[in-house]
Amino acid sequence: MEVILLNDYCWINGGASYAAIASARELAQRGIPVTFFGAVQPVAEALSHPNIRCLCLEQHEILKHPHRIQAASQGIYNRKAYQALQALLAEKDPAQTVIHVHLISKALSPAVMKLVLDSPFRVVATLHDYSISCPNGAFLVHPTTTICQRKPLSFSCMA
Repeated sequence: MEVILLNDYCWINGGASYAAIASARELAQRGIPVTFFGAVQPVAEALSHPNIRCLCLEQHEILKHPHRIQAASQGIYNRKAYQALQALLAEKDPAQTVIHVHLISKALSPAVMKLVLDSPFRVVATLHDYSISCPNGAFLVHPTTTICQRKPLSFSCMA
């Protein structure tokens, strides 16, 4: 068995990346080959292990991208991530490979999720926030810091 782990960051910048990198390290220490696929560098020292292959695209986090139009494009559909993941998956056997998705909303974009879900691979997702059903990931109305009462992903929510 082999695991491909998707996470925006190749370094620990918070809880989601900590969990992604720790799980990669734990799997590797148990003899399971891991490909860690991320967008934002630097690469954490914890990913230095003989059973871990780290593919870092060396991209910017969307909110910190110096070119706003490129950032918007990357956030909507990260073509580089899609193509790199597509090439990686072409090397793998779906019967022997599991894809584990962690955080993809800050750099990798929904493009990789579409590719993963359309593939014959088994997929596991660790949901670190509420982004699957809330555009801001928090069920919070930020200007008023109140709990959002809208129906998730409804027109009112999206507007």
